[in-house]
This record gives sequence, structure tokens and C-alpha cells, in this order.
Amino acid sequence: MKGIANLLNFIKTGLKLSARVIIHKKAPKHLSLVLNSLYREGYIQSYKYDKNKNTFVIFLRYTRQGKTTLKHVRIFSQKESLLTVFKLKHLWLFSRGTGGLFISTKRGVLSHREALNQGVGGQALFYIS
Repeated sequence: MKGIANLLNFIKTGLKLSARVIIHKKAPKHLSLVLNSLYREGYIQSYKYDKNKNTFVIFLRYTRQGKTTLKHVRIFSQKESLLTVFKLKHLWLFSRGTGGLFISTKRGVLSHREALNQGVGGQALFYIS
């Protein structure tokens, strides 16, 4: 989880600096699951993984007016006593808003929309609005 929090903070910093491309060095390869989910939901433009340098090159997405697609990121705690788990019947509550909840499921890292379509719940990782 520490890797996911570092990645999200790295992306937020890049957005504050109005960067188009950021390079995340010494990143574990499993972060590609999170980046792939962010890409499918339209929060980043694309990403590439360089095996030799063990880095991710992330292309950030902006609107035509130059505004960022990520405004607020809330990272959920991963301590055993503070885990936040959402059952399938509670995920529809996040469909009302404009943001996206990302959860870890037995089928990988999914947004709440994908989890609803696939009929699975899971552990909350982070929320983006």
C-alpha cells in the first residue's frame, strides 16, 4: 500500500506543477494494476513501464481548459484495524458523485463502476474526485 500512496502523491505533485509527463523511479511493477485502472477511468492519458530502469513514465491528462482531471485524492488506511471493505450492495452509493472509488478485488484493482459491472466488492484503496 505504501507504493500506491507514494504513486498517488507523486501524480498529485506533478499535477500541481502542471507537468505533462512524470517519471516514477524505483517503482514496483504491481503498480501497473493501479495505473491501468486509472487509465481505464480516464484519470491519466497513458503510461509505460521500463523494465531496465524499473521506472514508470506517466502521461497526465488535462481538460481543454488546462484543468486537471484529478482534484482530490483520499487514500484509505491499510492497517488491519482500519480496513475499509465495501460489499457489492454498497458500491452503488459512489455512482452518484463525479469521482471514483478504487478497490482491490479478487479480480485485481477495479473502479467502483467496473466492480458493479462484474458483481464484486472489495477493500477500498483510494477515492478520486
